[in-house]
Amino acid sequence: MRREWQRVTDLGPARPGRMYATLEFLKGARVGGSRRTNGSLVVERHRFATWPDFEYEVEYDTDGPGWMLNRAEFVRLSGSMPPDAPPAPWRCLKNEALAGFEVLREIDSWGSYDSYEVRDADGARLFLSFSHGLLLEVAPLESLPGQPADHGQDEARRQQP
Repeated sequence: MRREWQRVTDLGPARPGRMYATLEFLKGARVGGSRRTNGSLVVERHRFATWPDFEYEVEYDTDGPGWMLNRAEFVRLSGSMPPDAPPAPWRCLKNEALAGFEVLREIDSWGSYDSYEVRDADGARLFLSFSHGLLLEVAPLESLPGQPADHGQDEARRQQP
């Protein structure tokens, strides 16, 4: 019986396939951008008409048999201002959105996806999700499985004598 590592070995040597395909897709969809290198480290910034205030920054290393993705995230263009509160999906970065809330906890973090439970100034709990640092969703969070909704009542109870 063949072992899993033998099947993987049969796929051949590591190569920049997936990373290369991603870069080719980005180049085909972009309206502008830049590229800079420092030895084997490459940083590419891609602009898209869909997000005029952002660039998608990809940092990877071409050293070795395969390309290693170090970072891929949206960054705000210098000179563009973050929107005023409340944070709106597709127009706000993670650091900008989280700065306006009390972060109660991180719900999930996997690869380029992050989600948080936050509390707004009125005490309402919200669900925020991000991908590659870009805010994708803001939704009321009544309760999570096994947790009652409190909408700030816990804090009020803690402040009572």
